[in-house]
Amino acid sequence: MRRLAALLALVLVAGLGSASAQQSPNDERGVSPGKSYLAGDLDTINTFNGNLNVTIPLGQPYHVNGELSYEFALHYGGNPWEMGTHKTLVTISAGHTVEHTYTYAYPARGHNAGMGWLLTFGRLYLRGLDDLGTWPVYVAPDGGQHSFVAGRLHENDSAEAPGASYTTDGTYLRLKAISSGGVISSYEIESPSGVVSVFNLAGKLTERRDRFGNYMRIEYLTQTQGDPAVGNEKWRIYDSAGREHYVYFRESATYSEGGIDTPTYGLSVTHYMVDSVELAAFGGVRAKYQLNYD
Repeated sequence: MRRLAALLALVLVAGLGSASAQQSPNDERGVSPGKSYLAGDLDTINTFNGNLNVTIPLGQPYHVNGELSYEFALHYGGNPWEMGTHKTLVTISAGHTVEHTYTYAYPARGHNAGMGWLLTFGRLYLRGLDDLGTWPVYVAPDGGQHSFVAGRLHENDSAEAPGASYTTDGTYLRLKAISSGGVISSYEIESPSGVVSVFNLAGKLTERRDRFGNYMRIEYLTQTQGDPAVGNEKWRIYDSAGREHYVYFRESATYSEGGIDTPTYGLSVTHYMVDSVELAAFGGVRAKYQLNYD
């Protein structure tokens, strides 16, 4: 691959929240403001931790209007593992125990296109990636993790914005809960461009819209007769420009998800991989991409 000898220098933005709530710089995936990267045609390399990020577009970008657009792409985040720690008491001799801390690795959540690969428009983990109720985390399409750790946008703001929390990693995302009759019905993440992403209570993206009524929406359906894997999930993606796309999934591996101290540890979780993607293309034709795994 021809490499562009370009070092992307981005403005350094200091984090304001708890450092422990943010992703460790040693494990960071994706591309974030305040960091430097070596950029190639399809990839970027984090010059601090050496992490490789690869993006393979599927079809064309779809511009809806104004700041609102979306695209289908496979993203490789470089490091497919999450790290955890576990403390336990070890008996050394009769009546004498010492505490040991173990560090371990387990497969990262959300990989749905092969180990380390993602096809997503973003996912919200309300209880954090460790599912221990720490900080809400938004996982971007490139696998980058952005924690909502602050009740105010700037450290010297006079008052916290009621019902909102913010990222402090330079992305300036705002998260707020949407309630109806005192019951939370969804969550919204607003970007500095004014584009709003809506997530259901399971943290799945259901809509992305701008301030002028333009939108992209996702429905989560079950495959029926004639689909590639009957009974498995499929996504229907459509927008206000009248375009419609589908992403089909099939059952993959079953394994225990999460670290030792998380609620899902020891539970067998069935995972699903992208089977194929069907996109609207020029001239009213359909472009189909079949994913094969070895």
